[in-house]
Amino acid sequence: MKIATFQYDSLPSTNDMAFDLLRQGYSPPFIVLAVRQTRGRGRGTHSWFSPEGGLWFSVALGGISFQCLPGLSLWTAYVTAARLRALTFLPIQIKLPNDLILHNKKLGGILIEIKNRTAVAGIGLNTNISSFPPSLQEKATSIFQVLGQKIEHTEVYPWIAEHLWNYTQSSSPPPSGWIPQVNAWLYGRGHLVAVTIRDQRIQGILQEVTLDFQMILNTPSGERVESLAFLKDFEIVNEG
Repeated sequence: MKIATFQYDSLPSTNDMAFDLLRQGYSPPFIVLAVRQTRGRGRGTHSWFSPEGGLWFSVALGGISFQCLPGLSLWTAYVTAARLRALTFLPIQIKLPNDLILHNKKLGGILIEIKNRTAVAGIGLNTNISSFPPSLQEKATSIFQVLGQKIEHTEVYPWIAEHLWNYTQSSSPPPSGWIPQVNAWLYGRGHLVAVTIRDQRIQGILQEVTLDFQMILNTPSGERVESLAFLKDFEIVNEG
């Protein structure tokens, strides 16, 4: 399926433009793609460095079922990581709840926004960025910095968009084999992590993500199973 793409040189936010186009009557699915964003954002109040060279796009998915909603963010992370891994052979990991990690630095982020049961999936990837501001050099990386060569964006975003659309339109969930693959790529698995869930700070050993989108932690007081829907922050604790 070929999904229509609206391309712009510069936008404040591809997610915002996607919602604007939906309000104007454009029907999903469609992609909003920008060369750069001037007010790119992550979860909460976090901003996102979005210069030329990165891949900044949103997929308008329209109304989605409650069945699809719990796993949409994780599915988006999975298909994005899967596509980049296939194209680059790099060990890209999934960091809960919504980041992609390469060599312990941030490679990308995902922002799912839903308004009146209408969903837009925003994806920002540090693909062909050659350098970062000093404040980000220890935190972020790009495919270009690691490989020394650029990745073709047209090999990435149409494939991801198609898989997101198919996920939201299917009457049954995708084969369960994708969750074991998520766990194989899970950043922090087997390590002591600190998470914020429902405004409560919890530390434990990250075990796995389950088929019903729960996170299992081994804590000093026993095993805890927590919904990914309520996960706000996640970090590996320095065990040294």
